[in-house]
Amino acid sequence: MVKTWKNNELKVAKLFKTKRNPFSGSNSHQSMSDTLHERFYIEMKDGKRSLPTVLWQDTVTKAKQENKIPMLIQHGKNEKIKDARITLKLSDFLALTQTKENSEPIIPTHSKDTPKIVSKVRGNKNKEAKN
Repeated sequence: MVKTWKNNELKVAKLFKTKRNPFSGSNSHQSMSDTLHERFYIEMKDGKRSLPTVLWQDTVTKAKQENKIPMLIQHGKNEKIKDARITLKLSDFLALTQTKENSEPIIPTHSKDTPKIVSKVRGNKNKEAKN
C-alpha cells in the first residue's frame, strides 16, 4: 500500500520531470530533497496546517548546501496536486520568469485586452460637512 504523502511526492516529481528521492533526508547519498531535481530543492508537505518559518529556513539552508533553489510545496488534504501552494523566494521567482533573450518576464504584466480600472474621484465628506 502506497502512502498518500509518497504518492504526492511521486506526482510532484513527475510534474517537474524528475524522480522522487526514495531516501530523502539524512538517509540519502544524493540529495536530502524529496526529489532528485538538479535545479530545485523540493520539500513536499501534506496537510492543512500552515508551514512554520523554521521549516522554510531549514529548506533554504539545505538547498544552499546543494546549490539549488529552495522550494516548499504544501498540499492540503483532499486537494488536487496541481492546486498545492509553492513557497519560493521572490528573487528566485523573478529570475525563473525572465527570458534569456531580452530579460522580459515570461508572465505578462499587462496586455491590450486588460481593461483599465477607472476610479471615481469622490470628495472628502468631512470637508463638505464643514462648509
